[in-house]
Formats: sequence, structure tokens, C-alpha cells
Amino acid sequence: MKNVYLIGLMGSGKTTLGRILAQRVHRKHVDTDDLIETYFSMAIPQVFAEKGEDAFRDGETEVLCRLSKQRNRIVSTGGGIVLREENITLMRNSGTVIWIKRDPKRILQSPRIRKRPLLANDVNAIYPIWEQRQPLYKKACHFVVYNDGDRENTVQELLKILR
Repeated sequence: MKNVYLIGLMGSGKTTLGRILAQRVHRKHVDTDDLIETYFSMAIPQVFAEKGEDAFRDGETEVLCRLSKQRNRIVSTGGGIVLREENITLMRNSGTVIWIKRDPKRILQSPRIRKRPLLANDVNAIYPIWEQRQPLYKKACHFVVYNDGDRENTVQELLKILR
């Protein structure tokens, strides 16, 4: 079976939903952010601070390239994976891409969001990021699933797509 890629803004629930979905359909879950930390042997905020965003994006593309050669994975991606056209192509050619769409105002309700490198200095930076990436998510995805309500309802919507 092809991979399933979950894309969307940081804090939209990709990792949580990916874990649940993988468990329900008996597939392996992988998170590109975890793989990037292994790739660089450091935490993502440290990668951004010491190597910069361009190096991070290079590592992200390398990790995605490796994942695209695997099968039967539920892949939770980083929010900016769509910033490179080659990443969109890799995902679309090797699996089903699902945009986990969540309102930025709802994302900002989570206290953990303030730990994200791109929001560390100003949480309101989420709005221009959203404006920039929204058309890219739309271009990249095969399906859109809204995650603004009950988590179980969102999981059920994802399961319908996979059937």
C-alpha cells in the first residue's frame, strides 16, 4: 500500500492523528520531525538556531526522499514541507496526501505552540505563515480533513478516505 502523508500548519494535529490512524489501520507511523532530529542529531529548534532554516529544509527533503521509497506508512509531516515543490511531487507520487486543516486561532489556544521555532518570538507570526502556506497545502493535497472539532470525528473522516 502507498503511504499516507498528513500535511498542514504546525499544531494542526498531524502527529496525534497520525499515531491514532496508524494504530487503527495497523500501519507504521513516522513523523518527519523525529526523523529530521535523528538526521541532524539535534532537536529542531537547535537545527534552526545553529544551521538555519535552509539546512533544515534540505534535511527535510532528504528524509522525505527516503520515506517516499517506503510503503505502508502513515507519515506526519512538518508544517513547512510544502514549501518545496519537489516535496509536493514526492508525496503525491508515493502516496495519498491529506491536508489536516485547522483554524490558526484554534491552534494558538494550545500553550505548546509557543515552543515552535517559527513562533518563538511572536505567536502572531502564525497568520502570515498560514497565508503563505494555505495555497501550497491546497495544491499538494488529494483530500482535506478539518480538525476543528472532536478528535474521534476527525479520525473517522480519515478512515473513510483510506477505505
